Amino acid sequence: NTTKKIIKICDKYNYGKIKLINLFALISTSPKLLQIHNDPIGFINNEVIENNINYWSKSINCDLWLGWGNKGTLFNRDVQVCKIINKYISYKKKNFSIKTQPLLVNKTKYNNPMHPLYCPDNSRLLKFNL
Repeated sequence: NTTKKIIKICDKYNYGKIKLINLFALISTSPKLLQIHNDPIGFINNEVIENNINYWSKSINCDLWLGWGNKGTLFNRDVQVCKIINKYISYKKKNFSIKTQPLLVNKTKYNNPMHPLYCPDNSRLLKFNL
C-alpha cells in the first residue's frame, strides 16, 4: 500500500523512477516487532542508505524524499540517518544550486516527515530542513 501511494504522488510530479529505502532492514507492519527484534537495523542497511544518499548528492535530477513518520525515532534511527544525509548535503549544495534539500510530503504533529501512506494523493512536496 505504501508503494502504491508513493507511485500516485510520483505520477503527480512526473517522476520517471523511484527507489524506496527503509530506515530498518526488518520490514514489518507492526512497529512492535522492530522493538523486540535482535537486529532490526540490519548489518548492511546503513551502507545501503549511505550509497543511495551519495548517489543523490551527485545527481542533479534526483530528489530525496523522507517519510519515516513518528516510528522513525525508534532507536534514534532518524537521527542516525540525518547524520548520513548531512554528510552529503554540502556536496549537493556545492555542485547544484537547485534541488539541494531533502523533500517530504507532510509533517507529523511531532515534526517528523510523515509516512507517505498517511498523506493524501495530491500532497505537495515540501523542503525538509535538517
